[in-house]
Order: sequence, then C-alpha cells, then structure tokens
Amino acid sequence: MWLDLTIDSLLVVVLLVALYCLVQVALILTRTRRLSQRLDTITDIRFILNSIKQLVKRKF
Repeated sequence: MWLDLTIDSLLVVVLLVALYCLVQVALILTRTRRLSQRLDTITDIRFILNSIKQLVKRKF
C-alpha cells in the first residue's frame, strides 16, 4: 500500500514539473504575440490545471 502511494505521489510530482515546464514554454512563446492571444493561452493553462486538480482529487 505504501509503495502504491509513493508511486502515485511521484507520478503527480513528475506531472506537475512537466506541466510547469510546458507553462514556461507557453509563456515564452506568447510574449511575441498579441495580448489577447496571451490571455487565451493563460485561460487554457488554467483549464488544464483545474482538470489535473480534479483528477488528483478523484484518485486520492
């Protein structure tokens, strides 16, 4: 049981780190675009983050 919990925790941490990297890349890419497009990207990122939070809550 503890091993499964540890593996799940590590998976969540890895996913969060990967998501952070993707967010940084997205922010760098949107700096060269118009403000409205940047706001759309931020809205999309928030939607993805909320979806991941809901998945984690369901799993635990």
